[in-house]
This record gives sequence, structure tokens and C-alpha cells, in this order.
Amino acid sequence: MGKLVKALVGFFLVLILAEILCRLLPVMGGWANVEVSQEFPMVRYFPGEQFVFSQAWDLENVIVGEFNSLGFISPEPDFNKRQITIIGDSYVEAPMLPSGHRISDVINQTQNEFHSVSLGRAGSDLPDYLVSARWALDHLSPDAIVLVLSSDDLAESVKPKLRGYWFRKAPRSGLVLNGNTNFRVRNLLIQSRFISYVIFNLKFGPQVFLDALWSKSTKQKEVENEFLLKRAAKKFVAELQEVANSGTKILVVFDADRGSIYLTGRNSPTVTAKIIFQELVRKNISAIDLGETFEREYQKNPRTFNFSPTDSHWNIYGTNIVSRAIMRGLVPTSAGLSDPM
Repeated sequence: MGKLVKALVGFFLVLILAEILCRLLPVMGGWANVEVSQEFPMVRYFPGEQFVFSQAWDLENVIVGEFNSLGFISPEPDFNKRQITIIGDSYVEAPMLPSGHRISDVINQTQNEFHSVSLGRAGSDLPDYLVSARWALDHLSPDAIVLVLSSDDLAESVKPKLRGYWFRKAPRSGLVLNGNTNFRVRNLLIQSRFISYVIFNLKFGPQVFLDALWSKSTKQKEVENEFLLKRAAKKFVAELQEVANSGTKILVVFDADRGSIYLTGRNSPTVTAKIIFQELVRKNISAIDLGETFEREYQKNPRTFNFSPTDSHWNIYGTNIVSRAIMRGLVPTSAGLSDPM
């Protein structure tokens, strides 16, 4: 019995020391989520709170910043100019980039007619984007809403998640929007900087196990899963069409298979782009495939757009190219943007 007590005491002492050490180091912190409400149905962070971003076990690329008044990493709204709302996941949120180099920042710095605000959040996908787009329509009155889609957004849209929304099959009613918007346990856990280190820096959190269970349950149902993805694409575009009916311009932007461009010099459209693009054409919603832009830029200058060899998020160069492509998609005559770095 005495050995067990000593072992437990030793274990808790190690945890306490680990917690103290993590509070002294730039461990990921400040990423608690505000409970959703009718006024703010999307998942966001606490407005005005400071965040710390770092990567991997050795805490590389430390970025310290502050969430804006809406709870996002974004410029504040400026209603004295025409509004653009950029919606997406971590590619739009881009906490790994220094302030001033994210999509909305670049758009605001390179032209004067429009003001861009980002509603980007890591881990979000198609259903989350729809919730954000509807909210933006009612509260930001944007001239344009831009949705930036990553290569795995379609597949992720039908998977249950611990934070946010997904499409769920329902008897006799097709796909319906489902969500997990209770963050109390998560917020309590990540008050510990050591737990934050495990979840965010080591990428070892509950969602990993949920994804593994989902992957195992769908592995034997590839045909059914492909059919489900097509239904999800139709659901997404149909609901996006309702937003477009307001008169606000909608632009859907697809990320590229940049690995194919690096290897062959040619763009290969992603599965997400292939399936959703067909639906967008039917609904007459504007879309651009960044693969063509990246391919053209890479042929002129064979320089990577990735943040690092192990991180496929866009670097500053890639983000500048994406920002220019977005503005060309919204305003084809916008030749006044500065060149990418």
C-alpha cells in the first residue's frame, strides 16, 4: 500500500512540475470557445482574449496575438467600406502566420475599396461554413462572401466532431445539420497548459479517437460513403444557394493538390473540387480552383507555397497568391493589387 501511495504522490508531483514548466513556456493557450447562442451560432473564441500559437513538441514558430471583437483572428469590421467576409478553416484563420500576413490582412492592405473580415476557425468545414455565412449575412451585410474549401472539407462534413457542426443522415429527410456546441468540459481541460500542450502541440486529443472510430466504421462502406459525399455536396450547395438568393455575391475557392504541382508541374483537381464544382455550376455560383493559379505561378517561379515541408498551410507567399486570386474572382478588373512577396 505504501508503494502505491508513493507512486501516486510521485505521479502527481510530475504532473505539477509539468504544469509549471508549460506555463513558463510558449505552449498553445487561449483557445477556449464561447458557448454558442442564437445571436452567435458559430463556434468562436473569447473576444479580446490573447492567444499563444506554437507548433510541435519543441514549440516552434511562436505567434502571440489577440482575437477580435467577434472572437476570430481577423481585422475588426469596418462598415465605412464595402464588406468582404472570408470563411474557412485553419487556412483562413492562419495562426501560424504573423499578424498582417493572413488573407484578410493582405486584401485590406493591397486595395482601398473593400474591407475584409475573416471568420476562419481550425477544424471547421462545410456545415460550419454555412452557419457562419448565414450569420455574416445578417450581421455584417457583406457585398461578398468567400468560402475557402480545403481538400478534406467534404469528407470531414459527414463525420461527427466534438466541436462544431456536421451533416447527419436522417430517415426520410436526407441529410440534416447536427452539432456539438457544448464546450464546458473542453474549456475546463485546456485551462491546464500541460493538457493544452498534449492536445494542441502533440496533437493527441479526444478527436483523434473519434476520427479513428469513424474511419473504422466506414472502411467497409466505400461505395456508400461516396454516395454520402455526393449528397453532402448537394446539401451544401443547395443551402449556399439560399444565401446567394439574398443578392450577396458568393465565391467558392478550392485549394489545390499542391503536391501534384511540385512533382509534375501540373494541377490535379481534388475530390472535393470535382464533386462540389459540378453542383456549383448547376446553381450558377462562382468558383475558382486555386490549382490553376498555383500551377501558373509555380511554372514561373518553382517556389513552394507550403508553410513548411511538414505543414501544408500556405506560407506568406502562398497567402499573397490566394488573396490576389480571391480579388480577381470578385473584381476581375482589380489589377491594382500589389505583387505577392
